[in-house]
Amino acid sequence: MAQPPDWLARRMAEVPGEGSGGAILPQQFGDLVEEDRQAWTWTDFQGWVKELDDRWSFRGHAVANWRLEATLERATTQLVAASIGTVFHVSRQRLRPGTHEKELLLDFQRGAHQYMALTPAEEEVVDWLALMQHHGAPTRLLDWTRSPYVALYFALEKPQPKERSAIWAIDREWMDKESSEAMRKHDPRCPNPSDFKAMCRYINGVLLKEDNPTVVVPANPMRMNDRMTAQQGHFLCNLSHEESFDVSLFRMLRTTTAKERPVRKLVLAQDVEQDQRIVMLRELRRMNIHSASLFPGLDGFARSLGIELECRIDNDKDNWRRSFKEQENRTSTIRVNAEKPGTSRPTEVSEPVRSKPPKTGPRLKKGR
Repeated sequence: MAQPPDWLARRMAEVPGEGSGGAILPQQFGDLVEEDRQAWTWTDFQGWVKELDDRWSFRGHAVANWRLEATLERATTQLVAASIGTVFHVSRQRLRPGTHEKELLLDFQRGAHQYMALTPAEEEVVDWLALMQHHGAPTRLLDWTRSPYVALYFALEKPQPKERSAIWAIDREWMDKESSEAMRKHDPRCPNPSDFKAMCRYINGVLLKEDNPTVVVPANPMRMNDRMTAQQGHFLCNLSHEESFDVSLFRMLRTTTAKERPVRKLVLAQDVEQDQRIVMLRELRRMNIHSASLFPGLDGFARSLGIELECRIDNDKDNWRRSFKEQENRTSTIRVNAEKPGTSRPTEVSEPVRSKPPKTGPRLKKGR
C-alpha cells in the first residue's frame, strides 16, 4: 500500500481513522485543510494568493466554521425529534434528498417556460440545475470562483458579529484527476475530463442515478449565464446523496497521493471584520469587484449601495476623528501658551454678581 504524502501523514497524526474505530466527522475536515496562519490585512491576503496559481478555485464564507454544504443538502438534513413513552430521541437525518431533487427539478422544468422564452433541453440536467441555482432554488450545486478576490468579497460582504470569515481554495487539476479516476472505477465509460463536452454529456446522464459513487465532481452547464461570467464561476457537486459534500471531499483527501495539499482554507482574523474589512472592500472596489459588477442588473446595483453606504459612513467617522483631534490640539496649544511666563492670559469675562436682598423676618399683617 502506498504511503501517504508528507503533508497528509503529518496532519492525519491526530485525526481518528476508520481502522482505529474513529468516525469520519465533518469537524475533522479543518485538521487537513486549514492554514497554519491567519490573514490580518490586505497584504496578508495577497501574500497567500501569490502562493496559488491559475489552477486553483475559491469560495468565500462569512463564517469560518460554516461547512461546505449545498443548499439542497442543508434543506434536507434536519434534526428530527421523536418520543417513545418517556424517552426523547433527537437525531440528524438526511430526508430523501434525491427524491426531493427530482421533484423540484420537474416542478421547475414545468413552470420555467412561463418566465423565460428559451429553456435547456430536458436531458441537460446540469443546465437546469444551474438555472435553478441562479434564481435561488435549492440544488446540490456548490458555487466556486476562479478569482480569489471575488471569494474574498463574498466572505466580507455580510459580516457576522464576533465571527471570523474564511476563504476556501481547491486545486481544480487535482479535482479533475481524482474524480475521473473514482468515476472510471465505477463506470469505465467515463470520459477524460479534458473533453469538456463529453464530460458534460456524461454528468448529465448519470447525475440523477441512485447508485453513483460518493465523490465530488465538477458539474458545469454548457451555457453560462451572466452571473457565472461576471463571477468567473463554476460548480462542484457530490455525485451521490449518500454522504454530505464535505465528508465525500474529506474521504478523497485522506486517500490522495498529491504532494501538496489540494484543498486549503485561509481564516481571516476576527479583527479583520472590525478594522480591515472596509479597507479590503475598498481595494476590491478599485478592482471593480462589488455587487453591481458581480450581479448584473438592478438588483445587484441596489445591493451594492449597502457597501457604498458603509464606506461613506466610515469616511464620516474618519472625518469626525480628525476634526476632534484638531480641536483637541488647538485647545492644548492655547492652554500651554497661557501657562508660559510672560504670556498674557486671556481675560476672563464673568457675569456681574447680583446682590441678593437681605433676608428679613416674616412680614406682619397690618391690623385693622
